[in-house]
Amino acid sequence: MNARVNFCALAGCVGGMVLFVFGHADAALFSVQVPMPTRLSVQRSGNSLSVSFDLASLRQVKVSAGQKMTLGLKYELRVYAKGDTRPVDASVGYASINEPVTPAGLGFLKSAQILNRVQGGIPAPGKRYIVEEDLSLFETDVPPQHMWNPQAGKTYTVLWKKTLKSVS
Repeated sequence: MNARVNFCALAGCVGGMVLFVFGHADAALFSVQVPMPTRLSVQRSGNSLSVSFDLASLRQVKVSAGQKMTLGLKYELRVYAKGDTRPVDASVGYASINEPVTPAGLGFLKSAQILNRVQGGIPAPGKRYIVEEDLSLFETDVPPQHMWNPQAGKTYTVLWKKTLKSVS
C-alpha cells in the first residue's frame, strides 16, 4: 500500500511576525483492489503468435488513490528473439479502471494481441521469442477519452508495477 501526505503551506507577514498555516491538499484517499494477472498466455501457431493474460492467474492488488483521480492501467508489449537485446520501444496501450472493479469490467484482461509472420516477421521458423508485458497501475487527473494521454495532466503517479515474461 502506498502512503502519501501532501501539504499546502501559506505564509504571511502580520505585524512583523511570519505566520505559517499548514493543511492537507490531498488528504482524501480511497483504496481499491484490482484483479491483475501474474502470467501471460502465449499461443504459437505456424504463422502467428497470440499474447493474452492468463485469467487463471489473477491476484488482487490493493492501491490507494486520490478521491478525484482516475485509475488506469498502462501495458507495454515487447516481443523479441531469444538472445537479442530487449527493445526500448514497445506496443503501448491504456485502459481506465472504473468502480466497482470486477474482472468482467476489465475488458483489457480478455484482449489478445496477434503478431503474424506476414506483417511483422514474427514468428520466424526455428526462432524462440521472449514475450514481455510491463503493467503499471496509475492515477491521473486526466479523465479517460479517445486518444487518452493520462501523462499529460498535472498528476500522473504509478501506484503498482509488474513485468510478466514468457518464452515461446
